[in-house]
Amino acid sequence: MNRALRRISIAVLVMFVLLLINVNYLQGFAPASLASKPGNSRAFYAAQNQYERGSIVTSDGVTIAGFCVLPGGAG
Repeated sequence: MNRALRRISIAVLVMFVLLLINVNYLQGFAPASLASKPGNSRAFYAAQNQYERGSIVTSDGVTIAGFCVLPGGAG
């Protein structure tokens, strides 16, 4: 393997290892700080999904999807 190709290969390997370390840090040590950031869109979507939505009705009056309460409180 020539010298330039070896340098590029090592640089790509180092960047890949740094990426893996960063992902593991974010998932293992920083999830609480990420969840509390104001730019986190999951909090917005969780607030939106708290409301009960209506049924989906076709133009001829047939209900194709609705809300039902399942045993155990989920629905």
